[in-house]
Order: sequence, then structure tokens, then C-alpha cells
Amino acid sequence: MTTGVAASFLIVFLYTWYRGYPVHENPYMVFQATESQQQVTLQTSTGKHIALTKVPLKEELHAISTSLDKADSAELTYHDVPVNTQIAIEEKIEMHVLSVPRGQNFKLVLPDGTNVWMNAESRLTYPSRFTGNERIVQLSGEAYFQVTKDHSHPFVVQTDGLQARVLGTELNVRHYVNGEVHVTLINGKVEVCHESEDGAVCLNPGEEATWTENSKWVIKNVDLDPFIYWKEGYFYFDNTPLSAVMKELGRWYNINVIFENKELMDLKIRYFCVRNETLERAVTLLNHMKKIKVSISGNTVYLR
Repeated sequence: MTTGVAASFLIVFLYTWYRGYPVHENPYMVFQATESQQQVTLQTSTGKHIALTKVPLKEELHAISTSLDKADSAELTYHDVPVNTQIAIEEKIEMHVLSVPRGQNFKLVLPDGTNVWMNAESRLTYPSRFTGNERIVQLSGEAYFQVTKDHSHPFVVQTDGLQARVLGTELNVRHYVNGEVHVTLINGKVEVCHESEDGAVCLNPGEEATWTENSKWVIKNVDLDPFIYWKEGYFYFDNTPLSAVMKELGRWYNINVIFENKELMDLKIRYFCVRNETLERAVTLLNHMKKIKVSISGNTVYLR
């Protein structure tokens, strides 16, 4: 064996020994980092674009036609305006779009008093004032809704052909790009329907409706704790596939996630972490499980 070939084998051996695991030829990426926006933004149908991160606390925003203020570092509040089916001709109703980037949560209080907690990489479209017979919003991503009761004006959440219709309740709605649609009822009542089907599905508290990739409903009972915890600023998973956990961490920290041992993707784990922890701390908690080894290299997390 020549000196050059021997040296090559030695380099490969030392790299493998250093990483502590065999090199897999086909690693599997479950989440990919992007050059995403870094600030929470509010956009109006008139073209105004406001970076809310730069707006001082308690500041009232006069740049748009409605009355609202930044009540907290991560909260925007519209002044409570009763739903009215009749509006003055001169009154302007704008469509607003609130966008939350990766790595942040944000709370929104809508004009009817409904509280909305928005998860990372989410977008909500809604009017500056609710008019007509229904209170309609459009969601991309994930949000937890605490809906103000108004039996005369049902609250409707629309996402990817699905519609959740409520009168006054708490629910979690989730739909990310290339993912299934999930509607989880915390309390109250909700009807969900899809544009491709006639009729609606009614949920009871503790039930989740999933519109699957096979275009059908799956209804099941779920643990509500994960939905309560995320809006309070925590990661909480119980008996959850490791791949699903890592997608959430990838979205929050905006990192690439690569499984070098694909068999680990379906491993069910229990995991709890404060969302404002560093990535290093989040990975340390994963490594405490002993079943997996997680390492960080640049903007990529490897699991083996």
C-alpha cells in the first residue's frame, strides 16, 4: 500500500472515530434553514409595511386607519370594536397581514377581543374591523385562538381549503407548507369542513381533526398539554416521534436537521425545554436521553 493511500485510509478512520459513529451514505434532512425575515411585521392592504420589533412599547400606531397599540414586546392589541354589519361609507376597512418569523412567538388581540397566539413562521390575515355575518381570518402556520363569544357572528379560521367555525371557544389550528392540517379543540365547540367535501365534522374538547394527505378526516383524542405549553413559551412533547420534535426545533432555531441514522426518526421521546434557551442547551437536553447523539456543526444539527 502506498503512503498516499495509507494516509487517506487513516484520515477516514480518524474522522469516523472522532465523530463516534459510522458514516452513513444517505443522511436524511428533515428540516432546512432559510434566509427568512428576522422581525415581526404588519402589512396593510394599502401597502404600508411596519416592522413591529422596532415600535416602542405602549406606542399607538397612527400610520394605519384603525386604532391599535403595541401593548408588549411581543403583543399587538387592536382597540375593542364591536362587530357591526353596517359601516359608514367613509370608514375604511383594511386587510392586515401579521407575519411572525422563525424563532419567535407573538400575541395578537383582534378588534373583537379575540386573543391569538402565533407560533414561529406563521402568518395571519384579518380585517382591521370585523363586519358582516362572520368574523373570518386566514392562517398559514400555527396559532392558538381564544375566541370572544358572539353567537350572532361566528368566528371562522380558514387554511388550505379547510374551515373551522366557532362561536366562542379555544382551539389550536396548524398548517405549515407541505404538512397536514390539524384542528385541536381545547374547550367549547367547533365545526370543521373542507372545500372538497360536503358536510362538517364536529369536535369535542380534547379531540383533534386532521385532514390527511389522502384527503380524509382522522379524528382522535389528544393530550392538550403541548398546545398549552407552546403558547406559554415552552417546547413540550410526550411520546412524540423524534423527527417531529426536530422539525419544531429546526423551525424555531432556523437550522438544518439531518438524521444520519434514519431509524431514529420514528423513535418516540419525551422532551421539555424553554423556547428562549440557546440551541446548545436544547441539544444538551436531547443528549441526556442517551438513546441518541446530537451534534452541532455550523448551522446544521446531526442526529445519530
